[in-house]
Amino acid sequence: MKRTDSLYLWERQPGESEKAYEAFLVFKNAGPGRTIISVSRKLQKSYTIIRRWYKAWDWKTRVEAFDRENDRAEQERLQKEHVAMLKRHMKISTAVQAKALKALEGMEPEELRPADIRDFLRYGVELEKETRGSESGRAQEGQQADTAHMLAEILEKAWEGGETDGES
Repeated sequence: MKRTDSLYLWERQPGESEKAYEAFLVFKNAGPGRTIISVSRKLQKSYTIIRRWYKAWDWKTRVEAFDRENDRAEQERLQKEHVAMLKRHMKISTAVQAKALKALEGMEPEELRPADIRDFLRYGVELEKETRGSESGRAQEGQQADTAHMLAEILEKAWEGGETDGES
């Protein structure tokens, strides 16, 4: 953010008249596609005067600084929202896992089908994997999927005498 005399470039500059600054604000707030002719029409002022102010007060540089600052602030906002979303998703995934484990602990092994146990674990681990995967990249996904599959197989073997759904 470039400043002149402790001001942001898009603020009124020392020596800039109120009318010139008003015209600059119209130009700045017009957003992409802004033109000095549109400012002239909107303010019903001479194009020559608007062009003179445009050059004298370097509107182009000032609006570029304003646009860059707005883009930076928007990226920062989006990043904060993304981090908050990841935290929410992590909280949800760990809660799902905790509920599944509590349900599993409360059941007698004879009541559980290996496929049920596998589905509980896969679902909870999948939620965690998705959230953690978006945090730290996709490198761990294969390892996490292998771990979930291995846990499911171990539990299925532990209750191999029980009813199965034919999957392995």
